[in-house]
Amino acid sequence: MRDNLVGAENNARPWSANDTKILLTMYDTGENAYAIAGSLGRTYWSVQTRLRDLGVRGKRHEPAVRWKFTGMTKELAYIMGCYLSDGFFTGRTLAIQVADSDFAIRFARCVESMVQRKPSASISQPLRGRQLTAMKITCPDMGEWLENETQHKKVIPEWMWKESRECRLELAAGIMDGDGWISESKLRAHQQKNKYQVGFASSDGWATPFSKFLRTLGVLCKGPYVYGRNSHKPDNPRLLDGYTIDKQSLVLSDFYFGMQRKQERLSRMRQFYLPQRLYVSTPNGDMI
Repeated sequence: MRDNLVGAENNARPWSANDTKILLTMYDTGENAYAIAGSLGRTYWSVQTRLRDLGVRGKRHEPAVRWKFTGMTKELAYIMGCYLSDGFFTGRTLAIQVADSDFAIRFARCVESMVQRKPSASISQPLRGRQLTAMKITCPDMGEWLENETQHKKVIPEWMWKESRECRLELAAGIMDGDGWISESKLRAHQQKNKYQVGFASSDGWATPFSKFLRTLGVLCKGPYVYGRNSHKPDNPRLLDGYTIDKQSLVLSDFYFGMQRKQERLSRMRQFYLPQRLYVSTPNGDMI
């Protein structure tokens, strides 16, 4: 009966993605349901029902923070690296969820320096595995910019290759903190050459461009290799394109991890290999 009084025909009109975005934006800025309904040409009860379906009725979303790209900085480069590896964007919220809390905190500090607001933090414990730390910021401007510039995690922007070395190192650190690895094994003396292994892998598409990008930092890669192939799941859609990193080029470069656990291993790796002479192949086949 109440919908008939205010125009029930509007309730039957489906909510488009654009109308939903406008709804949430107005709701975030403090507009009431009557004002939102008038702007969208809908009924009060249609707006209330949509808010309820979205799970926001009765509570106020964190207001969206505005942001505009004015130039690359080390902090923004690290954020881009984190987004490419472990980040995600929901249309409103830019976030990461990772096992290493210092990784999450470094991401949060970089975001805060860019938008002057601290991301919200939460901790969860999966049934299996390590405790996870999530950092979230309601910043559609930055999220959409990252999506567009990386073509939804498929490329590293061409202009990024020409940025300062400091920014390129931060981008590489963000990616490797998320989807890179550095393993340290206990091998016998005659196997010590392979004590450390370093590499990265992803199913998003950025792995091959990143392998070439690392050359701008003097770091060489070998690959690609396919990870995740399973004879029980031959059509597994989660196959990863992976690369291993040449150890000598890495220890002689100024590359670093932002994550403490991985950086400590890299420091031990440099101490282990630098006094020795590694014999590895260069891209043109020479032994050095």
